[in-house]
Amino acid sequence: MIDLNGLNAPQYDAASTIEGPIMILAGAGTGKTRVISYRIAHMVSQGIKPSSIVALTFTNKAAREMNERVKGLCPEVKKLNIGTFHSFCLSILRTKPKEANLDRDFSLVGTSEQLDMVRAALEEKGWSGLFKPEEFLTRISNAKT
Repeated sequence: MIDLNGLNAPQYDAASTIEGPIMILAGAGTGKTRVISYRIAHMVSQGIKPSSIVALTFTNKAAREMNERVKGLCPEVKKLNIGTFHSFCLSILRTKPKEANLDRDFSLVGTSEQLDMVRAALEEKGWSGLFKPEEFLTRISNAKT
């Protein structure tokens, strides 16, 4: 049994909830990673298979930290589905490329290829002198963020 008593009331509520998904939105340094780690450990201690639990975050650093914390709380767990949204989605695409209309050996576009594509698009539109491809990629990235 995982001891959740060191958590404050909202953290305790989130960590002790084992039915259904939860989303934790809070500022930096407020214990999000800790709460999710405790929730996963609590779920495992309640008999839920680790393979049926998925925890997603935005950064590789947070995913690594969460993985380490959960393994510290329940060392018997060998494989966890903890990662970034990007890595998780990529793993799904790698295992099910046909369902996503992709070739089995698809690859992601790297930065230099992105620049080439933007450069070609700018030339095609007659905008070559208006934007630097690097600045355009930054604008695209900012819009996505």
